[in-house]
Amino acid sequence: MLDNDVALVVDDSSTVRRVVVNILRDYLNCRDIFQAANGTEAINLLGKLPRVDWIFCDWEMPGMTGDQVLMEIRKNPRTANIPFIMITTRSDRDSLVAAVQAGATSYVVKPFNAATLVNKVRAVIGQLERRKAERYKVHGELPVHIELEGHKGQGAELLDISLTGLLCMTPQPFSRQVAVFDQGQVVLGGEPSHFDPLTIQAEIVRLEADPNHPGRTDKIRVALRFQPMEKEARTRLVSLTEQLRAGTTVK
Repeated sequence: MLDNDVALVVDDSSTVRRVVVNILRDYLNCRDIFQAANGTEAINLLGKLPRVDWIFCDWEMPGMTGDQVLMEIRKNPRTANIPFIMITTRSDRDSLVAAVQAGATSYVVKPFNAATLVNKVRAVIGQLERRKAERYKVHGELPVHIELEGHKGQGAELLDISLTGLLCMTPQPFSRQVAVFDQGQVVLGGEPSHFDPLTIQAEIVRLEADPNHPGRTDKIRVALRFQPMEKEARTRLVSLTEQLRAGTTVK
């Protein structure tokens, strides 16, 4: 399940770290696992590692506590979206709600067994998959340029976007040049926005008239589906959709 992922396990107890590592390896097939004995060591590791996909962190640690680690991770754009599972002895509702409000993706209450941790990870994966399909309306202007194989590039007006694709508006003559399943790339951002250009491979999956203006003939809506992308591009796309989800302008 986590075959291609990198995990970081943070706990001042070597016994707990060993238990979590064994579960990740034996039940979730995660092979790249790093360990930190305290919060400071965890933050230092995150600064050195090229990527980390999962963090499993104890709450009650001396020095830098788990919630303090979480705050540092969430305020750093490079690590802000890493799934963070808090491990804690606190089982009261107020504490668990506080952990989620602080930005924890999920939590595991000690003592726990392999099935409990595996189910938590599965639930988080399901949550992430559902978020991929959520589309967010655009607040402000974000430049979009469509570059399809064998066709001239075309600027477009972005209507909404998700982690799987986007919907945009283009001049109607563009629809005469292209067809469903044409492939190429879209470039998001660049001038005059403050979002650095992000290039993603994509293909057209739908061409349609503007349903909000049935009589309109000068423009057409184009839906594109993103193709598999590198980790860095995915991270930047997540950052963009998070801004839109929060209602933050990307202009």
